[in-house]
Amino acid sequence: MENEIKLLSINEIIKEKFLIPSYQRGYRWEKRQVTELLDDIWEFSQQERKKDEFYCLQPIVVKKNGDKWEVIDGQQRLTTIYIILYFLGRKRYDIEFETREKSKEFLQNIDVSNTSNIDYFFIGQAYKTIKEWFEYKENVESEYTVRDEFSIALGKLTKIIWYEVNDGSNPINIFTRLNIGKIPLTNAELIKALFLQKSNKNNNDNDTFRLKQLEIASEWDRIEYTLQNDEFWSFINKEFNDMPTRIEYIFNAMAKKSSRGDDFYTFRYFNERLRQRSVQEIWDEVKAYFLTFEDWFNDRELFHLIGYLVTCGERIEQLKDAAEGKSKTEFRKYIDNKIRQHVNYKISELDYEKNSNEIKKVLLLFNIETILRMKTHNYRFSFNSYKRGKWSIEHIHAQNTDGLSTVKQWMAWIEDHIKSLERINANKYKEVIERMKSINEDNISAELFNKLFEEVQNCFKDQFSDDMHLINNLTLLDKDLNSRLGNSFFDVKRDIIIKMDKEGYFIPICTRNVFLKYYSKNASHLHFWGPEDRKDYYDEIIHTLQKYLPNQAEVNSDANN
Repeated sequence: MENEIKLLSINEIIKEKFLIPSYQRGYRWEKRQVTELLDDIWEFSQQERKKDEFYCLQPIVVKKNGDKWEVIDGQQRLTTIYIILYFLGRKRYDIEFETREKSKEFLQNIDVSNTSNIDYFFIGQAYKTIKEWFEYKENVESEYTVRDEFSIALGKLTKIIWYEVNDGSNPINIFTRLNIGKIPLTNAELIKALFLQKSNKNNNDNDTFRLKQLEIASEWDRIEYTLQNDEFWSFINKEFNDMPTRIEYIFNAMAKKSSRGDDFYTFRYFNERLRQRSVQEIWDEVKAYFLTFEDWFNDRELFHLIGYLVTCGERIEQLKDAAEGKSKTEFRKYIDNKIRQHVNYKISELDYEKNSNEIKKVLLLFNIETILRMKTHNYRFSFNSYKRGKWSIEHIHAQNTDGLSTVKQWMAWIEDHIKSLERINANKYKEVIERMKSINEDNISAELFNKLFEEVQNCFKDQFSDDMHLINNLTLLDKDLNSRLGNSFFDVKRDIIIKMDKEGYFIPICTRNVFLKYYSKNASHLHFWGPEDRKDYYDEIIHTLQKYLPNQAEVNSDANN
């Protein structure tokens, strides 16, 4: 037996009998929760709505137990609705408590003055909240028909997601997962039940129906398994955001979910689609939707270009919509134009303090295009490492002592830069080196360190330009590596980058190339980042991105067309 799922109005469950099992706690909804439910149903009833539109409640998970429905999850909502119906004097379903027999009697005759039992107290408080809410609507807002309107909205326009467990699962285990473990019944789980439930059998014999179920379940698992690949997941998402069941992303995209307030919009979308078309047709659509993303992921060129656009904020489902009806050549042209829109800058004027987001886009594209030019390699950019690492812009040559604020950081910086100066010219910088060696944790201070930083900086003064914030002195590093480098000078940073690259850390190819002086035509000076290095680096960025960048002498204002 498969689990069944359907949408039922409150009117449709009035004749049912519910059992609240012993493993459930008592009724505990407070005033805020009761008021929110009343407000939501009332506001829905007052708004303009489409035909057949309804207000959807959270799922009620039940299992048949004799002539009753054992409530595994949702008893708080179910009890609150019962109390509302009681206040309105409407027909109600039956609620029985496995271990609190008198609670049933109390619900049938609520006495707010009786607080001898904790359940009675909360039920009484809920009743008082409901009574006050209706009186406020009638007396203050002059909504004299509120009870009649609300009754219709609750009975006919409010539906619950009815999830009926038939697969032999232990109710206590389900309850534990949903409540103790704080794992919600997701849209994906609800939609899976829609695809696999026995009401889809139609005219198929049992064996044929079972084979179709197994096929869908197997294909479902393959899609979920692929989405669990973090490289794939980061390719289709702007930021690394995890979901309990990642296939739900595909369903949300197909449903074009945009409303954050409607938790079960996607479930309702597929429930409606399955009323109109067969399970096989809808499932084929799901597979085709996913396979488009998988094809892009496996295409090295599209993987990098689409991955770049998604990282810059484009939604992959919108790119998919744009691809419909286009040839591969036409789609590639569309992608190129989209990328041009993201780097429509005069990059020589981009400044770290004013244009960090724009600089980040340019440097990321520089890495992407550099990789795509490596025709004989299968090397791929790791969007997963990039997004998980919270990558940011790093100055190739240090600008100041910001970020260096502890004795431990100061001493580590001094130790690294003693080695650097000794390597560059030990005789020339002998006095500075000796002063640095005389400093220890007992005599160092912020004032002393700042003076020392300036002194070391002056050792390289001839190699620096005044402006440290232009793109020719900037590269990409992850947050962790950025903090390790601190405000070290080029030589020290270079050593750390090389060491971490050997240890297997993900370092973008262009960042590694910068510190290896790959772009420098004259790389005889490996210990500092001078004017010629900056010029060569900038020229390489322009050359690599020339097909995407507007005329750098004058930015083309029509680049978006």
